[in-house]
Amino acid sequence: VGQASVFDLMEYVAEELATWQRQYMEEEGLTPHDQVERSDTEEYQYQRQKLRAAGKPYTHHDVLLEQQRITDETNKRRQEQVRFENQTMTSRLAGEFLNQQMNERVEEEVNAAGRKAMNDALCKGEGRDEARKAAEVAEKEVRKFHGLG
Repeated sequence: VGQASVFDLMEYVAEELATWQRQYMEEEGLTPHDQVERSDTEEYQYQRQKLRAAGKPYTHHDVLLEQQRITDETNKRRQEQVRFENQTMTSRLAGEFLNQQMNERVEEEVNAAGRKAMNDALCKGEGRDEARKAAEVAEKEVRKFHGLG
């Protein structure tokens, strides 16, 4: 009931607005240029109130453009942030992968040096314990060489 009465009231105001506006302009001595500006403003207000009473949103074209500009800027900032995070993550993952590969190769080299030292010791006729100690020393030297020591 409330919206219908507001709508009827707005219709009445809209019908009488031109008469009231002419009376006001005559009293104030306004020029037709002022009348056009006020008429546009009043029309905007009328349409806005009419649609608001009907439960429909009403936004001016400039407001829509401003909202779209803000949305575009926000989306652009988000895309740049995501792009930066992806680049950072890719760089970090690449660094971790290379580091892991390097560690694997160093471990292979350590194991190979240990096997070679153990094999050399056994070929010289040394016992198992001496061969193990020689392997441990060789592995320790290789780790130290690569900075893992």
